[in-house]
Amino acid sequence: MDAAISDFLDGLLRECRDLAEDWRHRRPPGLDARLARLTCWTALARALPADLDGPNGPRIDFEPATYRRLWGEARALTLLAASGRPEAGAVPALVERLYAAMASRFEPQVAWNHPDARDAVAAWAEHHFAGPESDPARAAAAYLDFVRLAPLSWGDEAMAALLAAVLAGPKGAPMLLVLTYAERAEEGYRHALEAGLDGDVAAWMAFYLGQARRVLKRLPALAEGTETLRRRWVDLFARAPIETSAGETLAEVLTALPVITPAFIPDTGTPGEVLRDALIMLVAADDAVELLLPGQGFTVLPRALRLLVR
Repeated sequence: MDAAISDFLDGLLRECRDLAEDWRHRRPPGLDARLARLTCWTALARALPADLDGPNGPRIDFEPATYRRLWGEARALTLLAASGRPEAGAVPALVERLYAAMASRFEPQVAWNHPDARDAVAAWAEHHFAGPESDPARAAAAYLDFVRLAPLSWGDEAMAALLAAVLAGPKGAPMLLVLTYAERAEEGYRHALEAGLDGDVAAWMAFYLGQARRVLKRLPALAEGTETLRRRWVDLFARAPIETSAGETLAEVLTALPVITPAFIPDTGTPGEVLRDALIMLVAADDAVELLLPGQGFTVLPRALRLLVR
């Protein structure tokens, strides 16, 4: 690798490490995972109309298949946050659980695409999950190798993004979802990934570390925005017949999952009556809007989603 390129990549990595260390000392544990779950909805946030007036919003130009993928990734990130960074030997089983969380009824239900795929992922994990320390460069290498391995029946890149999120830093560093569905749909990502798969690892590293730096830089502002919303919704729910603890829990959940469908209740464990009363308050405060996709409708909380496109 050219010395100038190596110095450039080293500089990017140092910035990422410094930003991650600053976050670790300033923010409470668990906030990073909530923000990662929120950022997976970036593609939907970008599709929202500029003006959303009243509780009954418009039909939006957003593929139902894309929506299903975002919901699946949000579900998988919840599972990943609860699991934490696994030991290498536990990675194949975790991949199976994450795959089951992500795949809808329209995707293949068996995770592995060939008989040796599970063993191949075990070997991949022994290499990339060995040792307690990690950083975004290691996450980038793991991502590229997983995509090259292509062990899954569906969703190799989505799975690579999830696993890389827990390899972005040492213990206590933030879970870092560097590449959401929105970024993975961009031309720059496709060019960088193809370059990496063709052997230009420096091009892939530069892209991935640049994205990691961008995500780390915006985490503090995103944290402040979600905390403002959380307090707003706690105060709002206090005016409804909702117990204080239930209102506080729901407000925190909504800052990570501002999209409400029938799957919201089983996925979050929120009691139906609590969600019903909360939605009444959110609609009255112009904080909840019903959107339509072809064949279905769902409720979104635009204040949270707009934090992703500032």
